[in-house]
Amino acid sequence: MSSKKKLVSTIEHHLKATDGRLDFLGDCYFDDTSWELFLKNLRNFEPPDGYSIIDDTLYIVEHFEFDSTEFSEKKTKTKKKGSETRAEDSRIEREFHKAISAATTMEGLFKDSYNVCHSSQNYVANAARNITTHYNKIDSYIENLRTASILNDGQIVRTGFFIEDTTVFGNIYIKRDKENPYAQQVPIILCQTKQFLDLFSTYTKLDFCFCANNYGSNYFLSFINRESIPEYRKIEIDMEKIEILNLSPQAGGVYTVIDSTP
Repeated sequence: MSSKKKLVSTIEHHLKATDGRLDFLGDCYFDDTSWELFLKNLRNFEPPDGYSIIDDTLYIVEHFEFDSTEFSEKKTKTKKKGSETRAEDSRIEREFHKAISAATTMEGLFKDSYNVCHSSQNYVANAARNITTHYNKIDSYIENLRTASILNDGQIVRTGFFIEDTTVFGNIYIKRDKENPYAQQVPIILCQTKQFLDLFSTYTKLDFCFCANNYGSNYFLSFINRESIPEYRKIEIDMEKIEILNLSPQAGGVYTVIDSTP
């Protein structure tokens, strides 16, 4: 799943949603001063989606999205190619316009449901597919910045991804353990999953990742670099051993029909 949203505004949106909080474990590239410089020097580009220069280090950032619904590689009679959520967005939008066209009153309420299925398997497959696709483009990202005279000889290059989990309402699972017998709803954060850490460990050209997600109205922005992998391993979640809570998001809206008859 790709996104045409500008990287700078996307990061600003998530920092605003988290009150400026960036979560991380272990060693981090950034202290307070360098983090402020990273944000101050962040520029949009295409492709990659952005970069930031701090002293002699060039940070490359590519942005993409994924969710935990089914993804179809090919179009069939019953399914469109791509994300199940995107297909439902299009269907609901068509139904909304149909409701307006068939309206017999000046105002009305429209509502519908997202007919999608969330699963741990979809979450892992979609994340891995997107990470691998963009990982295979890293050399071209570097060359594009070199051609634009942004990357110069002697600079240190660190390449990273800004990954958004855009699942409606977010992904959560039910946690139970001996210490706390009561069921807890726990948000799933990509960089805390075993499957992501396994992939990140082998993709040596990838230096860091920002992972953004939400759980209802609660937003999270996490950071991981290669040096902090051991700390994340201590709290990793094995997606094969949990099941995502399958929510049924509702879509709705109020419409007003304007009578243009003189």
